[in-house]
Amino acid sequence: MIKTLLYCSPLLAVLLLSNSRTQLSPETAAPDLLARYGQYIFAREDCQHCHTLNVDKADADLVSLDGLGGKYPLSWFYYYLDDPRSLSPYSNMPSFPHLHVDTLRRPTLEQIIRESNPDELARLNASWSELLRQADTLKAQLENEGAFAKNGSEVLALIAYLRQIPSSPEKLVRDSIEHQQFLLQQQVLQAQLKDPNSALLKTANDSKQAKQGGRLFRTNCQACHGENGGGGVGPNLTDAYWLHGGKPEEIAHTIAMGVPERGMISWQSMTPTEVGQLVAYIHSIKGSKPKGAKEPQGNLFNDE
Repeated sequence: MIKTLLYCSPLLAVLLLSNSRTQLSPETAAPDLLARYGQYIFAREDCQHCHTLNVDKADADLVSLDGLGGKYPLSWFYYYLDDPRSLSPYSNMPSFPHLHVDTLRRPTLEQIIRESNPDELARLNASWSELLRQADTLKAQLENEGAFAKNGSEVLALIAYLRQIPSSPEKLVRDSIEHQQFLLQQQVLQAQLKDPNSALLKTANDSKQAKQGGRLFRTNCQACHGENGGGGVGPNLTDAYWLHGGKPEEIAHTIAMGVPERGMISWQSMTPTEVGQLVAYIHSIKGSKPKGAKEPQGNLFNDE
């Protein structure tokens, strides 16, 4: 199998991997031209060496991309592909800066179509125009999130592919179980947030806990919110504006439960005390005005 992959095209390599570590079934086939081009780049860059599209095949060597579609904002993909450690300091993934420079090529599109659906070759001119239109649309969507890609750059195609990777049946089952656990944890959290004597709120309102909260922040949060909380992909946490409320219990809820539709993951793995320590740290940096802080987002909050 390995020798075969060395001498075939990247797209054919993806198809041949059906019996290898990364399986691309009809359910995971890219639905549009830009995503299909991105699927080709995924294979060309040998992404399948470190990633699987099925959560049940994930292990210490394979990171699952199962259900990646809709999990992160487009700008997250853009910055992560350029410099993974800018968002995840302990990431082992290499950077792909060339994807931000290299542009889509008509001969490559022709190869993709020839190897996947030769009947489409008769419409190659129209397909090329459609590919560029889809790239322009995605570029505009990125600009709305503050990320500026080069016209027709390959990174647009890879983002288009990654953002549409669906959940496998196995992932859907796991998500269902995790969702039930999530609901139970949410009930416990809500009880703690209403109890001023809970460990979470006592810790959140104790300024002495800010130091430990800072350690947690640097390990888990600075990738999105900046080294000093001034914001990055995520909002600025040092000003008086909040997207989801600035009260201790509101900040704790956002940390613990997340805001998936805005790219904020939940930190259910943290203990109530750890969440409280993070809240204490966030309160300690209010008004610190770090250099290069992000513009305010959300509503003005006055805690006085």
